[in-house]
Amino acid sequence: MTELTVTPFSGPLAGQLGAAPQDGVRLYWLGQAGFVIEAAGRRILIDPYLSDSLAEKYQGRPFPHRRMMAAPMTAEEAGPVDLVLTTHQHTDHMDPATLRPIAALNPDCRFVAPRAALEEASRRIGAGAERIIAVDAGERISPLPGIAITAVRAAHESLERTPEGWHRFLGYVIEAGGVRVYHSGDTVFFDGLAEEVAGLRPDLALLPVNGRSRELAEAGIAGNLTLDEACELAGRIGAQDMIAHHYGMFDFNTADPAAIDAKAAAGNCAPRIHRAGTAVEYRLSKRSGGSSVPPRPRLSNAGNGNDNILEVARMKRDELRKSDRKVCELVLADPKRMLNATVAQAAKWAGVSQPTVIRFCTSIGCHGYQDFKLRLAQSLALGTPATHSVILDVDTPAEVAEKIFDYTITSLDWVRSRLDADAIARAVAILEKANRIEFFGFGASGIVARDAQQKFPLFGVPCGAETDAHQQIMLVSMLKPGDVVVVISNTGATLSIIETARRAREQGCAVIGLVGTNGPLVEFCDVVLMAETLENTNIYTPTISRIAALTVVNILSTAVALRRGKEHIERFSGMKRNLRYLRADTDKP
Repeated sequence: MTELTVTPFSGPLAGQLGAAPQDGVRLYWLGQAGFVIEAAGRRILIDPYLSDSLAEKYQGRPFPHRRMMAAPMTAEEAGPVDLVLTTHQHTDHMDPATLRPIAALNPDCRFVAPRAALEEASRRIGAGAERIIAVDAGERISPLPGIAITAVRAAHESLERTPEGWHRFLGYVIEAGGVRVYHSGDTVFFDGLAEEVAGLRPDLALLPVNGRSRELAEAGIAGNLTLDEACELAGRIGAQDMIAHHYGMFDFNTADPAAIDAKAAAGNCAPRIHRAGTAVEYRLSKRSGGSSVPPRPRLSNAGNGNDNILEVARMKRDELRKSDRKVCELVLADPKRMLNATVAQAAKWAGVSQPTVIRFCTSIGCHGYQDFKLRLAQSLALGTPATHSVILDVDTPAEVAEKIFDYTITSLDWVRSRLDADAIARAVAILEKANRIEFFGFGASGIVARDAQQKFPLFGVPCGAETDAHQQIMLVSMLKPGDVVVVISNTGATLSIIETARRAREQGCAVIGLVGTNGPLVEFCDVVLMAETLENTNIYTPTISRIAALTVVNILSTAVALRRGKEHIERFSGMKRNLRYLRADTDKP
């Protein structure tokens, strides 16, 4: 649970900005969709519009874009800025008159922009691609210590995508200081939005409430959520508080402040509603005592400097634009050659421009070409990882065998480095106290469930495994408190397994999830064991994920057996001796 403290202040906003808190976040509204967020010792700006550039651009036109409210501070008064997020390229969200001074005054500041607007962002910011982190919906980055950001879709009256499939409008969920803040960008309701954001469990929603109209749409001015729609969205995503913004800037495209206040006072909206104000400090923090809801596990991301950059490049390859993919394939085909190459040489070998080489580096999470070469050297020092992508038509069976073995070993090491030891310990403690254990899987994960059931001598209690959807529902309906359910799904999105987990919780059973990705299944699990692998299950048969899941099952069964004591181990050893009588005697001549 979180608590939002709202504190009015007097005096200029620049005087309020100070050292960012380590716990929780502190927010200030900049007008329109702009916010300052201070957290984890850092200062972040979102969609800052601190100039009057639109009034100059539209002077003498039907909608002159003159400010109704003064900017609460100038770009120069923003102080040290560590990160700037832009949700799309409309000028009141990506303003060159604001971004250029910030970039010039803060040489270490980086900028997050939609991949669909990367070139335009570079032009408006006046900075090279090495300072811009390009993202698309569904991607998660960790641009600063203690801060993680997940990009989500937004629809500025419509979901728009580039020919490459990148979303033109984005929202962001920012995790810092133990809390989560959702900034929707400019958006309206669309199918899947609430479910997508709810899965990220935001505590606070920053939502536009200026609405939309046919007149403005015909004039090319896209609209946003209405106040009622924003309240509904905030409730459906599970936010406890909502700050209503995107009003009071332009007289032709605003919302009535009195209506927002009346809605807040009525108290008939699921989240608490607050009207954004420029002389207000918002402090979001965790309530004392914490939450009984287990934290959602975090996946690694391409921006993690500890990741093997060759594996990151392989995983990202199919998401890259065509020209960037040429650079990626060059790197994967001959990484040692790239180690001493200049940007110009890399561009020539790949048949692309030099800016494309830099863009490729940033798209896989590097801070430019030199950072890419440093991380490439680190990867090669560990040995070149073999991937399915470098198995060639001319490879002999022996070469294929060597590459697949190397790839499997590399993938298991990837899983081991990311496996949460605390989650393993919690799962072992639950299994040790179980009256019985039921394993549920479907398809390929069903094989893992069957193998786990075979470990019942190690677990020391009756174990079962069911892979039929109907039988799973029948069985879980008969379980009781004290029984433990282990649900297995590499995607974390198999509907029958999600329903099984939900019903198991209703029956009072503890639920352990063994998953390969952060899907909706984790919401119904008491403990989540994340066995994230390198493969793409949309293309390859999930052999590696199955091996990883089987390894985790071995860890659990062995750890539980060790905790059951000497007597249990002796019984298990006796069982192994008895099984020998079922085998042929190979010692006879």
